Amino acid sequence: TTATNLLADTLDQFGLSGDKAASVADKIQGTAFNAGTSVAQLAEGFKAAAPAARLAGVSFDQTAAALALLAKEGIEGGDAGAALKKFFVDISDPTSKFRDELIKAGITTGDFATILTKVSGNSQLTEAALLGLSGKARPAIARLFSEGGGELQKFIAQLQGTAGASKEATD
Repeated sequence: TTATNLLADTLDQFGLSGDKAASVADKIQGTAFNAGTSVAQLAEGFKAAAPAARLAGVSFDQTAAALALLAKEGIEGGDAGAALKKFFVDISDPTSKFRDELIKAGITTGDFATILTKVSGNSQLTEAALLGLSGKARPAIARLFSEGGGELQKFIAQLQGTAGASKEATD
């Protein structure tokens, strides 16, 4: 099934052990429910974004929350995943134009949530940083910046309370 494949792929892509399977399954189901999207759409998003997320040091929970925030804004599946992939690649590439704009603004961290928080509070920085991203990623990442790191953290906190969500969905 899509859910089983997504679970196996997600564990693999984030380097998570099998003993995390129940928790990850619950978080995937909870993410889909809370974001008003489907597990299939999340699967497409994770498929595109997860390898770059892991490389950038972005956690499963942060990636799930970002996909959820984008889904709530109407950007789902492969479109959301591709935008996040570009963002994650650029935050981990010290030579990217995006990273250069962050460094000019004094943001030297590669931490996803910190970048969202710092950039979202500064409209000039948001504009400059977005110009450093490719055209296709800009609209989606602009939505994340408008939501800010606080919304990301709220959604991550929601994910912590999803124990049993996958079982409930199958009952």
